[in-house]
Parts: sequence; structure tokens; C-alpha cells
Amino acid sequence: MKNLFLVLLLIINLLGCNSCKQVNSFDKTSRFVNSYQNNSLNSLQLERDSLLDVLPIKSSLRLMSNQSNNLITHIDYLKVKLISETEKVSKDSAKLFVNNYNLITNKNNYDIPTQILIGEGEGKILRDKIEVYKKLIEETCPKYTVYGLNTSEQIIDDKTTIDWEYAYFNHTVLIADLVILDKISNEVINAEIQAIIKNK
Repeated sequence: MKNLFLVLLLIINLLGCNSCKQVNSFDKTSRFVNSYQNNSLNSLQLERDSLLDVLPIKSSLRLMSNQSNNLITHIDYLKVKLISETEKVSKDSAKLFVNNYNLITNKNNYDIPTQILIGEGEGKILRDKIEVYKKLIEETCPKYTVYGLNTSEQIIDDKTTIDWEYAYFNHTVLIADLVILDKISNEVINAEIQAIIKNK
């Protein structure tokens, strides 16, 4: 129940909802998140692509754009892997689930996602890729400070810190993992867009 509550809080925070009344049920929330995720990421990618088409872009920014695409491809791979193994479906079927979270029947499963993201080390791999991407942005666009994409250790009490991936993905239900990954994808594209604008 604690995880479900945390998921709902995360979704409300992610979507900027002002009232819990806007989130009547988990299924409605899931549909809303799916719609938001697809529209938001697509909008950001369109905005980025239009900037790349219009502005005279340096080769270093093109490299940054390639890294951004690679990172989003890796995040998509993680979502497919999480869904495929949790739902026990093929990767091709899981790709359909990525576009419609309502198809997922094991939304509250946290054992398999934790095994993948913590046990198999996929969360650490993701953290490392995000850090490489942030470093590339900072080197390419020294005028720009990357907001979001925070992968630093998390403080859980006054004395204890835990790794970023453990804080976000340990015993986190599948649907929350997917929302977190969607949020990271949006932050990746947004960081790229802001860096391009600052560097024009």
C-alpha cells in the first residue's frame, strides 16, 4: 500500500496536479500518465528537432543530440525489458504495453523490477549513462547548468546516504518505475533543448 501511495504522489507531482481530486482511481491515473507521457515526450522531441533544423548547429551539439537519442533508446529498452519480464510476454508485445500502460496487469509487482534494476545492475548502468550525458552537456555548453537528471546519492536520514538507483528503484512497483523512466526521458530532451537554446 505504501508503494501505491508513493506512486500516486509521484504521478501527481510529475503531472503538476493541484488536487488529489483529479486522481480518482489508479486506472484513470494510468491512462492520464500514458497520455501525458506520450504527448510530453513527443512534444519535446518535436521542439528539439525544429531547433536542430532551424538553427546553425555546431558539430558538438549534434554529438549531444546523438547522445540524447542513445540515452532515450536505452530508457525505452529498460521499459520494454521491465514489462516483458514482469508480464512474461515477448519483447514485441511489451513494446505495445509501453504505449499503453493500461495493458499491464502486474502494475504493483516490485520483485521483478527490483531484480532487474538493482540485482542485475540496470539502474547503475542507467545512472552512469545519465552522468556521461550530463558531462557532455556541461562540456559542450558551459553557459548552461543542467537542471533535473540528478543522480547524486540520496540522504535518507541525517547520517545515511544511498545510491540514486537504490533510492528510486529498490522495491518500487513496476508502474512507478515506468513513470520515473518517463520523467527521465523528458528531462533528457529538455536538457538538450535548453542547452541548444543557450548555445545559439
